[in-house]
Amino acid sequence: MDEIIFSWPIEKFCATYLACGDEVKAYVEAFHDQPKFSQKQAKGMAARMLKRPDVCERLALMSREALRMQRLDARRVLERLAQIAFADLTEVVKVRRVNCRYCWGKNHRRQSTQGEYDDLCADALVEAQRKKEATYNLPELPPGGLGFDATRPPHPDCPECNGEGHAESFIQDFDKLSDDVKPLIAGVEQTKYGLKVTLHNQMTALETLTKCFGLNQPDIVLTILRQMMPPEEKAVITIENAEDMYRRFLTP
Repeated sequence: MDEIIFSWPIEKFCATYLACGDEVKAYVEAFHDQPKFSQKQAKGMAARMLKRPDVCERLALMSREALRMQRLDARRVLERLAQIAFADLTEVVKVRRVNCRYCWGKNHRRQSTQGEYDDLCADALVEAQRKKEATYNLPELPPGGLGFDATRPPHPDCPECNGEGHAESFIQDFDKLSDDVKPLIAGVEQTKYGLKVTLHNQMTALETLTKCFGLNQPDIVLTILRQMMPPEEKAVITIENAEDMYRRFLTP
């Protein structure tokens, strides 16, 4: 069947009526540019409008579309909340152990990078020029030599750090994040201390989900807890303390 095309006032009437449920208000807003009519006349014309088969069909179609979009929006909201609540934080922020300055130096002595040594040489040259000296001595090499690599793993036999090195955190390249984790990112800001990444609160998202699905109701929580808890703890779970125990169970 061919789609029926309505005039703008009728489209406006249908949309306003679905939004407020008041046919008189919908008629007045849709036909306000028509010759002046009284409230009583508007009420009668609005009632007749609602009896027209084509208008009824249009209202039904718009209602179905609005319901479909509402369900779609609700589904997208729940999916996004679930992605935030269950995202793996370790995909965003990585922690690794790296070597100390003594790990890979000669005889486990302090090691420097080539760039650091070059800076010392440049400083020595500037100082010699300031003193108008014809020659100058290059700085001594660090006792552990050059070639320090800040990303190498710790040396297991390092006497300085006992093979532990030190922990270093870094932010994963966003291009490498999975689609399930990206919604966890709330914002990125460049500060004077470096890059600041703000994350959504996962516990808040999880609590919102539990409310959406009714999982915060004591009787439902009681059933879930009895399924999750070991047998020896089931006896102490009551409907009075179920919600509190469920919240503590979810808190890391």
